[in-house]
Amino acid sequence: MNSNTQDKCLIFETRFKFSYFIWQLLLVYYLIWNSVLAESSKTQASTEQNIPLISVKYLKDIVLSSQYSTPATVVSLNHPTLSAEITARVKKIHVDIGDQVQYGDILISLDCRDYRYRLQQAKSDSKAKQVHIDLLKKNYQRDKRLAGKSNISQSRLDSAISVYQVAQAELESLQARQSLAQLQVARCQIIAPFTGEITQRQVQIGQFVTNNTPLFNLLQSNNLQISAKLTQNASNEIKAATGKIHFTNSSGVNIEVKLSKKIAFFDKKTHTKIFRFTPIVDDVETNQALIAGATGRLHWITAQKKLPAEYLSNYKNQLGVFVLASHGKSYRAKFILLKAAQEGRDSIIKLPLDTPIIDQGRLNLQHQQAVKLQ
Repeated sequence: MNSNTQDKCLIFETRFKFSYFIWQLLLVYYLIWNSVLAESSKTQASTEQNIPLISVKYLKDIVLSSQYSTPATVVSLNHPTLSAEITARVKKIHVDIGDQVQYGDILISLDCRDYRYRLQQAKSDSKAKQVHIDLLKKNYQRDKRLAGKSNISQSRLDSAISVYQVAQAELESLQARQSLAQLQVARCQIIAPFTGEITQRQVQIGQFVTNNTPLFNLLQSNNLQISAKLTQNASNEIKAATGKIHFTNSSGVNIEVKLSKKIAFFDKKTHTKIFRFTPIVDDVETNQALIAGATGRLHWITAQKKLPAEYLSNYKNQLGVFVLASHGKSYRAKFILLKAAQEGRDSIIKLPLDTPIIDQGRLNLQHQQAVKLQ
């Protein structure tokens, strides 16, 4: 071979070896790359297998209205003991325990003969004094005319004036005595001061009673209120009630009521305040359903929403709720603490109604843990 041919062979051999080296290098790179891809696929598959599957429910589909209820009692504003106001003997008793009475009904009649005689005597005394005054007035007017003509002395006129004025004062005293006698006669009958029910009787026919002797206990039945002891939390909620407030009696009858008054006294033992409620409608049906002393419950609804207790999660000894949060193209579980939540009880929640609440699969979830939606 000549030198040119040898050079060409050498160049060809060098190129061949270089090409072979490049081909071997590419093959090694290909094998390594496939191995990395395979391992990555295995890791990704393993990771995906470890992502928990969850399902969600929107808050608007599970939220509850904030309903409250508390014990309450029907109370009467008046339950007095009716007593005698004069000294007399009981002549007749017109009612007994359990009787319903109306305003103005006669409950007891007392023997009133002594007081009627005194009234008659007072009227007669007043009438006689009036006749005497009429005569004195005529004498005074005559003396006044005579004094004007200087036919009598001034002292005689002054005396006539004095006698006339004294007689007028005596008449006023007699008229006051007559009014007192009339009042005592009126007190011979014990009258119902309001509509109600006789709850106790402490008097017998023929009994001699004096001033302040107890006769009856009368419970007012047409001016009733509902009384309830509310905690600070319940009192705040009832002030914020958005719907109707109802009282349900022991028979299950619902009566709409309204807040009447709040008693400022705070009971340190029970940590409550007393609230009073009155019926919206005061009719016969309402009065029949409300009986003084009867118990029942108050019910009301507020604008606050509640999460059912079964959706609460205990995460690191704190109660709250897991919600679904977007994280790019994936999802994560987000724990939201509910400070006022209590185990086993519905909890107030202030999240938007379109919030997705994690339902199934929330057990053992971690905050910000990746999840997969079923």
